[in-house]
Amino acid sequence: MIKYQLKILNKASVWLACLICILFPFFFSLKYLNLGELTLYGEKYFIIIGMIILPDLMVTEIELSDVIYQTPSIHSKTFIIRLFIAVIIIGVLLMGLFLYAGMNHSELSIDLFIAILITSTFVGLLGLVMAQFTNQASGFLLTFSYYTLDLMTKGRYFSVFTLRSFESGGLESKMPLLVASLSIVCFLACYFYRLRK
Repeated sequence: MIKYQLKILNKASVWLACLICILFPFFFSLKYLNLGELTLYGEKYFIIIGMIILPDLMVTEIELSDVIYQTPSIHSKTFIIRLFIAVIIIGVLLMGLFLYAGMNHSELSIDLFIAILITSTFVGLLGLVMAQFTNQASGFLLTFSYYTLDLMTKGRYFSVFTLRSFESGGLESKMPLLVASLSIVCFLACYFYRLRK
């Protein structure tokens, strides 16, 4: 089961996220950054990784029916396994960017890494919900619309759910995003469980 889910995640969105991480140092310098500068990069650009990977997490019923649904399957289990793998991939890609910055004498923080991972996962999950109930294009549209509006208004309309709050509030400022992410996961897990019935 897990081995198959690993194959499912071998898709264009994951490779695109990898390509962005590889090309990022060619367009933006990660050398000699202080924590504030790295925070700006992280909350402005690094979170795009989750925005690309997560809305594409659960493919349509038609695409899966020939393999997964030939025998009774718990959809929620499939979802949880894929989400776990996807978050690991996001974490690994983020860690790669952080390590590259660290090797180039930038100031690092484990709290910042966790904050970026939470933010990236949260905004990606928003797209996943929309994609599940409409289509993948709508999922990506919602995710990038939320990101763009938050960027342009500097979080004015999102209060505690702004994507850029670490510099002013530290890791604690990401707790509402973490709670919201866990709520979305629970909701989707229940939804996919009911699909089996």
